Amino acid sequence: MTEGPDGAVWFTQSEEYDAKQREGIGRLTSGGKYRKWPLPANSSPGALVAGPDRALWLTDSAGISRIDTDGDLTRYPVRNATYLGDIVVGTDRSLWFTADHRIGRLTTEGRMTLWPVPDAEDLGALVPLEDGSFWLADRKADVLRRFTPPQ
Repeated sequence: MTEGPDGAVWFTQSEEYDAKQREGIGRLTSGGKYRKWPLPANSSPGALVAGPDRALWLTDSAGISRIDTDGDLTRYPVRNATYLGDIVVGTDRSLWFTADHRIGRLTTEGRMTLWPVPDAEDLGALVPLEDGSFWLADRKADVLRRFTPPQ
């Protein structure tokens, strides 16, 4: 759940109805107006963040998805990923995310770069630092790791 660029609360939704999974992105205004946009089947939406481009960005089973405030969805597959964890806006105004044992950077123009994190097993949450590095939570190894992307 996050505050969107429009001041509304945006959140991921997953519900089972008649043995079918229905997933989507929800929006709720301070006045109580609710709207939902469906996601493709088996999306498994995860972390969500308001991006620097007035859109919302989320992790899902296929990679990273961008949804604008009109509901237009663009998907960016992450190669060789089985699990995507967190997504945040970095100090460079790009989207940074965890994918298995890697950290990724996705620009708002759609350019993606992935780096393996030495000794990482299953990365989840990440926190950007002012110097451009990150703290990463490794769920499987039960440790925090510091990572500085190569220049």
